[in-house]
Amino acid sequence: MLRNRPRKEPQIPQGKLSLQGAAEFLGVSRHKVARLVKKGTLKGEKFDLDERVVLFDVTELKHLKGGGTNGSGHRGR
Repeated sequence: MLRNRPRKEPQIPQGKLSLQGAAEFLGVSRHKVARLVKKGTLKGEKFDLDERVVLFDVTELKHLKGGGTNGSGHRGR
């Protein structure tokens, strides 16, 4: 009988966040982050050690959170 072992997460480099981490950082859903990538508002990069993982640069997330638009085309307050 095979046992399901807990999946060992690869070590994410300093200054990067996973999709879930980026969503939590921005205070939005994972689906919203995926839509931001699709629109070109946010750039994700494949992680070399696990191609299923997309990483986001914390600096870019800070910029988007602090000075980006609120999605309607108007600057947030």
